[in-house]
Amino acid sequence: MLIQAGLEGDEESLNLAHTFFAEILNECVDDFAELLFTHEKSVFYKNTAIVLKAFSDFERLYLDVAPSQKVASAHRVSAVIQTDRKPLTQRIRRNLDEIVL
Repeated sequence: MLIQAGLEGDEESLNLAHTFFAEILNECVDDFAELLFTHEKSVFYKNTAIVLKAFSDFERLYLDVAPSQKVASAHRVSAVIQTDRKPLTQRIRRNLDEIVL
């Protein structure tokens, strides 16, 4: 809708679409599409990942935005969060039929 408004002459909408894609979506869309496509349980979503990749490539071409540079995995925010996590603990399974209200 922003691009359509930009094509109709609204420069602010076109600028907002460019900024949104360049500064927000461009940073993560390639990694997300790759993870979605390569995940072992994403059989249903593989085609969605292909469409997402095609969409992001088209938007880059149309808005003249360069692909984001990959950051080494040790420097990613998610890698830092993973190192700070506590180990998972096994929870006790409860039989809900035994609960009396």
